[in-house]
Amino acid sequence: MEDGSFAENQPKSLSVKLGNSIQMDINKNSIPPFDELIWTFFSNYSKTIVTYHYETKEIDPDTAYKDRVDFNDQNFSLTLKNMQKNDCGLYGAITIGDRTTHVGEYNVSVVENHGSPTAIFLPWILFPSMLTAMIMI
Repeated sequence: MEDGSFAENQPKSLSVKLGNSIQMDINKNSIPPFDELIWTFFSNYSKTIVTYHYETKEIDPDTAYKDRVDFNDQNFSLTLKNMQKNDCGLYGAITIGDRTTHVGEYNVSVVENHGSPTAIFLPWILFPSMLTAMIMI
């Protein structure tokens, strides 16, 4: 069973300067019991950043993010270091247990020191039915 969706909630917008770090938090008190918590990046594709296994307390970062990611196993926040322009996009956290629950989402933009933010939000990547619904309206 799936509970909640990225489509139901507006993602929080965050902006970070090129080369800096960014932290994304979730409300620990609103998380149901779970087996795994997964942070994912959505741009033109979907990429798992880190998987946290609750029972074993194992933190499993994807190799592409291994040197750039800090996961806090106390509050389940995600910190990404050395943000680049291609890091712009939607980030989400889900828990998997008796049900799958969307517990956090951020629309992240990266700003050059002298320029404006580069931002992207592509909700139809997550939920293709949203695109169909928007076309039908």
